[in-house]
Amino acid sequence: MRIALCDDDAEQRSRYSNLILSFSNQFEMKNELTVYESGDQFLFDIDGRDRYDLVFLDIHMRGTDGMAVARKLRRMGISCEIIFLTMDRTRIWEAFDVSAFHYMIKDQTSDEKFKQVFQRVIRKINFKKEESIILACAGQMRRYQIPSIEYFEATKNTMTVHCEMYEPFTFYSTLGRIEDSLKGKGFVRTHKSFLVSLRHIQELQSSELVLFNGECLPLSRKYYANVRKAFSSLYHFKALNAR
Repeated sequence: MRIALCDDDAEQRSRYSNLILSFSNQFEMKNELTVYESGDQFLFDIDGRDRYDLVFLDIHMRGTDGMAVARKLRRMGISCEIIFLTMDRTRIWEAFDVSAFHYMIKDQTSDEKFKQVFQRVIRKINFKKEESIILACAGQMRRYQIPSIEYFEATKNTMTVHCEMYEPFTFYSTLGRIEDSLKGKGFVRTHKSFLVSLRHIQELQSSELVLFNGECLPLSRKYYANVRKAFSSLYHFKALNAR
């Protein structure tokens, strides 16, 4: 597991580095820890890549603060787990906006509490890895949780993934390859250019489908029967309106 720790206080970096490595040994995990002295150093190093599974962030640092770093990660479509380690008690609500796993106050967090949170986030990350897909384009790699993917859209030479929370990401592949890699994961072809997650479909109509986010996507005659069958089977009921 790849872990980053970002804190501009040398004493705090040393303390939490030791805790992370110590608990990793206790859990018999081979974790790779990289330590950064500032948010800017961290952002420069990752260069838009999804390099880490888990990032520990202080908030008040020289240059770009930890909350701004977290926002930039999410805007880049990076879905790593984030844990804030800070003395600031006032910004906990902002942590929800970046889907942080936890917000720990340094002087109120015992080593045992840190261990418990670390164990929980490891379990979540391991589960995500079992239910994720990695997409790459021009040297940039991104990992997406499969349940969060709404649909894939094919154009002439590229594919675009549309996902909850993150901006669309365009990469080189084919719809057939993606369909094969997600077989049995709840995706269905609805059109020659669309592969859609059944869990995100709210309504089927005769020539289009409506997602829970309000988007309408084309549903071609060729795929209608299969989509209807899969949709009905997933939710254990028969579609009420015949075509």
